Amino acid sequence: TNVHSPNLGKEIEFHQEQLNLFQEEVLRLTTELDEARSQSDQARQALVERQAQRAKAEENLDEARQDLARLNTRQGQLKARQSERAARLERLQHVLIEAESALSRAEEQYQASQVDLKNARQLEDKLLRAQQTAEKALLDHRKQIENAEQARKETLEQQAALKAEQERLQARLDVLVQAETALSGYASGTRVLLQAARQQKVHGVQGALNNYLEVPVELESAITAALGEYLDAIVLQDDPENALDLLQAKLGRGVLMPLEYITGAPILSTDVEVDDGLLGVAANLIRVSSELRPVVNLLLGRTLVAKDRNAARRALEGRATDVSAVTLKGEVFYASGPIRVSAGSENQGEQTVLSRARQRRELTQRLIEIQKQVEDISGRLQEVEADLARLRSSGRPLDEALEKARQEHETARSVADQAELDLKAAERQINWQAEQRQNIQVEFDQATQEAQSYSVELTEIETQLTQARQRARQETAALDELILDDFQSRLAHWNTLAAVAEQALDDVRTREDERRTTMDRVEGAQSDLSSRLEDLEIALENLSASQVSNRQEEAEISTQIKDVQAAIEPGEIELSKIEREQNELQKVEAAARQAVSMAEHYHAQARIALARRQEALESLRHRIEDDFGLVAFEYVEQVSGPTPLPLEGMVEQLPRVVKLSPDLEETIKRQRTQLRRMGAVNPEAQAEYKEVKDRYEFMTEQVEDLKQAEQDVRQVIDELDDLMQREFRKTFDAVAVEFREIFTRLFGGGSARLVLTEPEALTTTGIDIEARLPGRRVQGLALFSGGERSLMATALIFSLLKVSPTPFCVLDEVDAMLDESNVGRFRDLLDELSDNTQFVVITHNRNTVQVADVIYGVTMGRDSVSQVLSLKLDEVRRVVD
Repeated sequence: TNVHSPNLGKEIEFHQEQLNLFQEEVLRLTTELDEARSQSDQARQALVERQAQRAKAEENLDEARQDLARLNTRQGQLKARQSERAARLERLQHVLIEAESALSRAEEQYQASQVDLKNARQLEDKLLRAQQTAEKALLDHRKQIENAEQARKETLEQQAALKAEQERLQARLDVLVQAETALSGYASGTRVLLQAARQQKVHGVQGALNNYLEVPVELESAITAALGEYLDAIVLQDDPENALDLLQAKLGRGVLMPLEYITGAPILSTDVEVDDGLLGVAANLIRVSSELRPVVNLLLGRTLVAKDRNAARRALEGRATDVSAVTLKGEVFYASGPIRVSAGSENQGEQTVLSRARQRRELTQRLIEIQKQVEDISGRLQEVEADLARLRSSGRPLDEALEKARQEHETARSVADQAELDLKAAERQINWQAEQRQNIQVEFDQATQEAQSYSVELTEIETQLTQARQRARQETAALDELILDDFQSRLAHWNTLAAVAEQALDDVRTREDERRTTMDRVEGAQSDLSSRLEDLEIALENLSASQVSNRQEEAEISTQIKDVQAAIEPGEIELSKIEREQNELQKVEAAARQAVSMAEHYHAQARIALARRQEALESLRHRIEDDFGLVAFEYVEQVSGPTPLPLEGMVEQLPRVVKLSPDLEETIKRQRTQLRRMGAVNPEAQAEYKEVKDRYEFMTEQVEDLKQAEQDVRQVIDELDDLMQREFRKTFDAVAVEFREIFTRLFGGGSARLVLTEPEALTTTGIDIEARLPGRRVQGLALFSGGERSLMATALIFSLLKVSPTPFCVLDEVDAMLDESNVGRFRDLLDELSDNTQFVVITHNRNTVQVADVIYGVTMGRDSVSQVLSLKLDEVRRVVD
């Protein structure tokens, strides 16, 4: 501070002296400038007054010359129009005569067209009535056909409904027969004995007991529950020894009812009172043959049938211990106390077994009735079809007559329409000719009036021309007397002096400001040095104090670090242990995952094997049906070989013809006729079938290949669409960013952006430009001028080149509509982009040419042949330098 302060004080004093000198110089130059400006204002005022006088004179002279030129032009126009009107009057005279002649011919044609139209309309009306008569007859006939078709449709629907009912009942009957044949619902021993009886291995087996019982529907559950295991008991007529031996051999369970050993048993019919809850003794409620009545009395003679549980309990009061009561739901109450419940899902099979015979009888009777109804409907259907065929055949002449009437009416209507068109055309021709004649007459009158007015106006214009020439000569003489040279020289002198004084004053003021700035800077430097010294002393004291406190804090932190390290060591040991356990658990998890994967693999294989076994089982079932579904074979005991399948009742039985039908001859004739229509046997049918089959397989493979190819192509198209959309969006975003920047540079401000017309559909969207020029609002592209749109297009092209430069770019007079400032910005951008792209620019603007490296010019020589001249601007610059 002691070194620099004296120097700064001397420097401040020196700058203050220089500043005072500059202030005195400013005062002197200001006085000179004010005087020069005063003299310049006086000279300018005098010049302005003289210029106003001269301008007034020039204005008067221009007005006189303009009036003279206007009158001369008007005179020439009137003379030309007068000549043209004369020629036009002569032409209109001839055209008017021709128009009157054409109008007469059009009126004659109109009258002839009226007569033709009247005749054509009369003929059209006559043929229309004939067509309507034919349409009515055909409509009545079609209504009859519709009624017949409706009757046929209703008959077919009835026939289809009956056949569907017949097929449904037949299917139910087949199921019952198959179930009975397969011995479904029987005990194992019962099935063994019945199968042995069918194979004639056991004699005397009459059948299962349930097949001989006729039980009302509402009592089936009760009787089934009451009989229990006796429901499918085997009724035997011979000694049961063979049957018992067979059951022991097959380990079967069953009940045998040998008729010769069954004796009558007393029943409760004599002492049972039937009331509302009690239906009676079960044996009396069943119909059975007299041969099996002892069996039924034995099994059901001591069983009462009640409606519900209460009625069953009341019926058993005071009864012997061997008496039981069964409810309609299948609940068996014994007088001794036990209760047996046979209702539910387990009893459904037995109930079906008991009702199977009844259902077969009912279904058979119903099928017979339906077959009779089907035959009746078939006969009625043949009658309806015969009537319908007769109606259809008789309708052809009506159709032909209607078609002929329609054609004739259409022809007559076409002729009438053409006649009406001719009449309208003739009417239009008359109107047009009359209008033309009127227009020509009006035009002729107007041309006559215009020719007369042109003659009067020419006379007036000649007088005005003479006056205008005299005035022009006077104004020219007055303008020659007003000279501006002296006033302009004086004004230029004082303007020069004022400019010199102003320039000198600006220089002095600039130097004064620089000196004042220097002095302020020196004073500020002195003040900064003083403040900095004080700050350094304070900072030194603070550093000393903080050094002591930092050392104390360092000691405390060292102690804390040791404590923390001591606490961390057990945690690190525990962490290592946990990491090892985690690794072991991860290994166990991996093994479990592998086991689950293998299990899933085995499960999938098992499911595939199951599906294959099911398909094989289904195939075997169809093969069995195909092999045994036509006729039933008769097997005798002497035939050796494998035991046949138990398919009784499931195969078709061929009918045996005992008596020939009376209409057999007619059937044979009809079959022979169908054979003749079918033609001879084609020995090449197998070869043709093989050829067609091979072609069908080949075409099927081709179709599959085409479908696969189509799928692949569609997949490629989808991938290309996704790729195009991504690349389009990427390129659009990049171009939009560059477009905003280049637009601002080309227009010197403003803003613009590229927008998509359909952002959701990138493959079909369009692109629009929204721009705001400097000082203007946002507008669409259509509202800008040609030059502005040209500059926007240039900005878009340059944006594309910025994003994706191309080796070459040709610009054909893109700067034709640009002014000099816009051309300069266009040229700068062109020069900037030329680092990556070579531009070929066709232009007539010299400012654009300045940025080119090579210039080519095309001119025509003396021999009328185009010549090309080239010039490299870099060589021109080296030569000039």
